[in-house]
Amino acid sequence: MKRWAPILPAAAVALVIAPFLPGGVASALPTCSRTTTVYIEQLGGTTKMPSTGTTASSTSCVMGRGAQSSAVRWLQQSLNVCYESQLRDRRIYPLGTDGIFGAKTETGLRAAQSAAGTTVDGVYGPRTRDAIRWWGGTTTYNCGRYNGPG
Repeated sequence: MKRWAPILPAAAVALVIAPFLPGGVASALPTCSRTTTVYIEQLGGTTKMPSTGTTASSTSCVMGRGAQSSAVRWLQQSLNVCYESQLRDRRIYPLGTDGIFGAKTETGLRAAQSAAGTTVDGVYGPRTRDAIRWWGGTTTYNCGRYNGPG
């Protein structure tokens, strides 16, 4: 038992805090790897949203630093349009729309999460999806919040 004594407290702490770290509970959800079209009432129309499939219910997914996909590209575009002032305040406007979730995308997402009043962790998931504004993909630069299934 003495041999394990120093390890046990650290293991207990890891088990307690793991669900609150990026990748903890969120890792139970699939990674967003594509986009799907969803209706946003505030826009009075449709937009794209990160997803794992082709239906609105497939938008319960996660993305974080290191992710690379069309889903990341659409998130970057929405952040550029809907959170321009917050990105400018952090001197990262415009975000590159390369589909790579790097340090600037994480900082931009943190800015959007803060502006939206949700948990600021730099990880995209269902809470962030519902809290931030999404670009309608039109030349009018309308943004709206998602309140659909998923």
